[in-house]
Amino acid sequence: MSFVGSTLSLAVAESAAHHRNSAHEPGHSGLTEDKHFLRVRRDSIQPSDEEIALKTHTTDYGCETVDIPEPLPPDIDRGWAWVVLVAAFVSNLIAVGITRAVGVHYVTFKEEFRDSASLTSMLGAVMNSVSGLSGPLASVIANQLSCRVSVMAGGVIAAAGCIISAYATSIQYLLVTYGFLIGLGIGLVYTPTMVIAGQYFEYRRSLALGVATAGLSFGQFILPPILQLLTDYYTWRGSMFVISGFCLQFCVCGALMRPPIIPERPQKRALTQEEDLVKCQMSLRFLDLKVLKNAGFLLLVGAMFLRSMGLAIVNVHVNAYAVKQGGATEFQASTLVSIWGASSLFSCLLTGAAANDPKVVDPLVMLFVSLGYSALFAFSTPLLIGSYITQVLFAAGFGVYITCFVVLMAPMIVRLMDVASLSSAYGYAMLLDGIGFFIAPPVAGYLYDITQDYQYSFYIAGGCLLLGSIILLFIPLAARDVFRSRKNMSVG
Repeated sequence: MSFVGSTLSLAVAESAAHHRNSAHEPGHSGLTEDKHFLRVRRDSIQPSDEEIALKTHTTDYGCETVDIPEPLPPDIDRGWAWVVLVAAFVSNLIAVGITRAVGVHYVTFKEEFRDSASLTSMLGAVMNSVSGLSGPLASVIANQLSCRVSVMAGGVIAAAGCIISAYATSIQYLLVTYGFLIGLGIGLVYTPTMVIAGQYFEYRRSLALGVATAGLSFGQFILPPILQLLTDYYTWRGSMFVISGFCLQFCVCGALMRPPIIPERPQKRALTQEEDLVKCQMSLRFLDLKVLKNAGFLLLVGAMFLRSMGLAIVNVHVNAYAVKQGGATEFQASTLVSIWGASSLFSCLLTGAAANDPKVVDPLVMLFVSLGYSALFAFSTPLLIGSYITQVLFAAGFGVYITCFVVLMAPMIVRLMDVASLSSAYGYAMLLDGIGFFIAPPVAGYLYDITQDYQYSFYIAGGCLLLGSIILLFIPLAARDVFRSRKNMSVG
């Protein structure tokens, strides 16, 4: 009733203003020129249960001033944001499950097409690299259209790649359909999924991104055994049709990702409304090249590139290392992936919760610690690979620390720039991520061919991770203004 009363009061105010203005027109007489100051306040509008304060804007009718309530703020940190977060979790779960299908199908592909191990292993390298390299394309689609369009398009492309792959006649055929098409589809899904999760949350952004990233870990933990059962029951060709059905669920999740209305921050507003509108329209059309001028961001993505190289080497060679030089059975080696996924799931949730309050734990410090300890585990692999128990210790420890970077990437981008730059910046980050995944495995494989020992490959992985952690130390120097203002805010 209070809202109805306010609306009626607003109508009366506008009517009185119109009548008073008309009194000054020729032909109108008998009305005094005394001006009445009529102001309809929003005090009569009671706040909602969420204690949301309505914004107002002022309209002048001659001498009258009327405050008109604006629409309710968008669903930031509440309401539909949780639906989007669930959709992001499910999308990431399916995406990582499909990429892990490469390991499930590797032996089958090698036996059926009788190609070399190096050529067959290129399927995983192509899929992972294309999914990363398509990050900028996903950002363009998300900026120009929406995250919803990018995710749904990725689902259709990945599903088509699975169906076409079911009729493959050679590994070269699969490199195009299985590696490129499915990788492209996943790339169009992953970047917008993380971006929109970051846009829908502000105060709980780190926690939300931790939950979204946990979908990757949960998918890595639960989907490989399911995909193996599908392959055993339906053969690999039949399983591709089932996987295509999984890919179509991206369309369902994408449909739930309606574009958010990001609230405006008055204290950061320096342009007029018209200038600001033109600037926003231009920046949302294509990738924002200005993010590449941010020195702090360049250091951050440089560290991410080195992290991707180290991760790719471990991801590709850890199972073979455990079997050939660690004495593990193939089944024991396959369980290391699930253990890695379970520890990553724990890490995602814990990291997101801890980083949700930067005053408690600085995200940059967490990034440094995560890469530093990941490097320590990589360097220690020759000591931990000797028994299955120590292999489990390695998989669990490495999974805990290496996953922190993915959770904290988006919050650090927002910290160095702003939410409006998140989509473009994340696209560039995924581009370097894909390059790292494409370069590192062949280099490590070539090193193994020369030495017939995997330990040197893991030393390279540890070196990449250690160098990435060192690069992070220079971010506060490159972004002094950001860290100085954040320090002043925490002191105040």
